[in-house]
Amino acid sequence: MKFLFTNDSLASVIEAMKAVNRGDIVSIMGDRTYGSSACEAQFLGGVVQFPCGVFSIASAAQCPVIVLLSARLGMNRYVIDVSHIIEAPTGARGKKQEAMKTAVQKFAGVLEEYVADYPYQWFVFRDIWKSND
Repeated sequence: MKFLFTNDSLASVIEAMKAVNRGDIVSIMGDRTYGSSACEAQFLGGVVQFPCGVFSIASAAQCPVIVLLSARLGMNRYVIDVSHIIEAPTGARGKKQEAMKTAVQKFAGVLEEYVADYPYQWFVFRDIWKSND
């Protein structure tokens, strides 16, 4: 296992692309932006910014995004879900941008279902919802 620490720089994207091209699995946090590029999505009744870099990488590598979810069910009991596959955005620049937003919204929907099923398994420590102010 190798950890790639990203800082939204081109170098980290190149490292991730090299890993994908080798056939490695690249895992990227999908629910926190940490200052990286983001797309708006409807989530739990409000508008949230979710990172979209993973979909840019998937688009460039022409590979799908597999959403990995896990929940602790009890002492030494977990459920791992990798059943949600989101196709990489494709198309010309304008269409690809729309496809990117659609992919991020699909991810938000998957996460919303997960939170409904396991409400004590997803933690957010700050207000991520965009205010209308």
